[in-house]
Amino acid sequence: MRAWARKASRLRCCARAPSVVLATSGRLRTPLSPISRCTGVLRVTEMGWWRMRSVDRNKRANGASLSQVEGSQPFYAVILPTFNERNNLPFMIALIHEAFDHVGLEDRYQVIVVDDNSPDGTLQVAATLQRLYGDKRLVLAPRSGKLGLGTAYRHGMAHVSSECTHVFLMDADLSHNPSAIPSFIRCMETTQADIVTGTRYIGAGGVCGWDLKRKITSSAANLLTQWMVAPRLSDVTGSYRLYQRQVLEHLLDAVQPRGYVFQMEVMVRAIHQFHYRVAEVPIVFVDRMWYGESKLGIREIVEYLGALWRLAWLL
Repeated sequence: MRAWARKASRLRCCARAPSVVLATSGRLRTPLSPISRCTGVLRVTEMGWWRMRSVDRNKRANGASLSQVEGSQPFYAVILPTFNERNNLPFMIALIHEAFDHVGLEDRYQVIVVDDNSPDGTLQVAATLQRLYGDKRLVLAPRSGKLGLGTAYRHGMAHVSSECTHVFLMDADLSHNPSAIPSFIRCMETTQADIVTGTRYIGAGGVCGWDLKRKITSSAANLLTQWMVAPRLSDVTGSYRLYQRQVLEHLLDAVQPRGYVFQMEVMVRAIHQFHYRVAEVPIVFVDRMWYGESKLGIREIVEYLGALWRLAWLL
């Protein structure tokens, strides 16, 4: 019982956002205020973030949702690639619903489950959840097998509702806490960024449950990427992100990798090649807590190094 309580407390770690970093390729297309300039990186100051939160609190007190603070009504899709996640998926779907409900957007989102023919029956669990939440709220997009992460996102986008304006990409193993969803939405609304990505390496961000080997691997990947292609982001390997829909569609057409290297390449190309603005918010990454195994292996590391070398020559 004590062990379960400790694991549950890790899941409740909420990613606060005391600061937001906005990375560009050296030019700012839309003025932001207040900002401070630092070698091509634009940082929204504490005062600006607090002021946005203050306005949000006042309007939320009158019953307005986060999107209504800016006078718009966006629609969000959450794409969840799954493989052997039957035990994690019910928790994940419930927490996503709770996060959107908390900010008054319970009718403005959908979840796309892209299952790669999981042998543990993940798709059957998803079908049961679909009967509970409805086929408009929870969409099933099964595939014949493991065909790569990038193609999973493409497949998920093909099932997104036509009214969708923004897309979340998340892991289904509970390592990405859905309680951070409001922080991503606030960040995009206040910075007008094209992409908001979670970072484990600034502010209140961090990791929980990693061994020393995993920490060294992640840190080395980010440091090597900074040295070779200078993406001006603190965390290029994370996969917890919010995109403007048209931006994600454009990047999916431009980026070829199928595996985990997708996360790095899409950020590098977004900033250097297409000049999209990318904002960062701190998150706490919690290593998968209850069920399943990490899918990161030697093959993914080799693919990452190869793609990084290619980008260093192309960009």
